[in-house]
Amino acid sequence: MMELLKAWSARSIPQGVWVDNVKKCILEKCPAAIEVDVLYRLKSEMLELQVQLPEVEMLMDLLRQVESCQARCNEILNGPINLKQNVEVLLQELESITVNIPELKLLRQYHGDAVSWISHFNDVHVNIHEREDQENVVDELQCILKQGLLLRIQVDELPLVEVELKKAYCRKEALKARRTKMTLFSIQQLMEEAAMLQIEGEQLFVDVSGVLAAAMHWEERAAHIFATEAQMSDFEDVIRTSKDIHVILPSLDDVKDAISMAKSWLKNSKPFLGSSFPAAHPSCSLLKVEALKELVSQSKLLKISLEERTMIHSVLKNCLEWEHDSCSLLEEVDCLFNTNNIDNALN
Repeated sequence: MMELLKAWSARSIPQGVWVDNVKKCILEKCPAAIEVDVLYRLKSEMLELQVQLPEVEMLMDLLRQVESCQARCNEILNGPINLKQNVEVLLQELESITVNIPELKLLRQYHGDAVSWISHFNDVHVNIHEREDQENVVDELQCILKQGLLLRIQVDELPLVEVELKKAYCRKEALKARRTKMTLFSIQQLMEEAAMLQIEGEQLFVDVSGVLAAAMHWEERAAHIFATEAQMSDFEDVIRTSKDIHVILPSLDDVKDAISMAKSWLKNSKPFLGSSFPAAHPSCSLLKVEALKELVSQSKLLKISLEERTMIHSVLKNCLEWEHDSCSLLEEVDCLFNTNNIDNALN
């Protein structure tokens, strides 16, 4: 019964057809043309035939190659995948394999994604520092970085994308500084970042560096005129030159406040310094002495050298002297008047 069943099984799968199918697989030259399932079906049919043919060993050799390939692919897929070290080496080695192995196909897909990603980055990277639309560059690099982090294969270019993204951010801020006024501190930080990224030699940052140098020189001059209590003309000249500097200058408001305070003080002092009120004229007493004292007190807070400060001090001094002399004279008159009254009473 068993022998009959074997004979029937053998007759159910024509040996010649099986041999032809195996030969087709062995002689196939087109990569990935044979499905793995076909080979395993032929193996199953071989077991049913239970014959010893040269094609049997050929089929088994091909299956061993497939299983070896599957094992190598799985080893790579289950660990950190490096594009240069293992993937490309394996794909080149198995480039002409005629069996469509799912694990190899998946590895090729990952490889294709990585190669496409690298190509996209290289396209964006060309003349990236010359582009005026650094806002778009930042967006593009952020997208590339996000896609790169999702790759199943490690690529050497990923750290470079992160560096280029930092550079693009820096260039974006430099372009912003060229269009709108930024604080001096912000520009200093920007140039420090550019130096750290080694892009300070790019023309964009050379221009920003020139603006920074002009701003620093202006700040030094502003500090000098404050330290030396310079003339009003020096302060006004500093204000004029600030208009040519495309930076928010930290000392500019202080300079403006100093000028405003000085002009306000001069305006309030004018009644005491007019030609009709010479410093030594006693009529100065007609004005409020307390207001004059307040002006003298305020003059000590002025940051600008004004000759009127000395003049107002002299006016106050003369007024106080006149007031003192007047009081003394009144006391003498009063004393004399009292003496006369006493003499008249005695007589």
